[in-house]
Amino acid sequence: MNHRSGVRGSRREVLLGVSIWDEFPNTENSVTTLIVETTAVEPHPGFRGDPQNLLTFLSFGAAERYGSLHPLSGVANLLRRRHNVDVTPLFEFSDAVPDDELDERELERLWQEPGPLAQSAAGAAAAIRANERLASLAREFPDLPDLLDDLATIARWAQARDARVRITYRL
Repeated sequence: MNHRSGVRGSRREVLLGVSIWDEFPNTENSVTTLIVETTAVEPHPGFRGDPQNLLTFLSFGAAERYGSLHPLSGVANLLRRRHNVDVTPLFEFSDAVPDDELDERELERLWQEPGPLAQSAAGAAAAIRANERLASLAREFPDLPDLLDDLATIARWAQARDARVRITYRL
């Protein structure tokens, strides 16, 4: 069964029967593309800018539990341990293109309720803006709080439509 249809590189593709709205296609400076999907019929509001720095944060934040010493891993650690932000919903993401049946099951598992994701993203954005240490660690990614706010907006938008959200990336 072919799970993919659509035109590669177009703004809209269908993956496993769900609309994907790629806000920003790969550029010369970007190796991967962040994909935020919802189960809503219409497209979500999207990001105001290139979400590459959000994907970088998600990647290093997820790597924090494995001992990553990157400054964004430090942001994730401090958000979780000192600022009581449940970052777990942010770090539920994977490759958008499944290689096998196990990957397909993982993609299906990644659908999440939008409320906790919205709270996590909004809480992280607020904490980075309010805390000097967090802001210092994220200084090379100045748009990160805005991107987190955009993710929170997308999640709240999905929640208002009784939809779920999934975060993936494409290499």
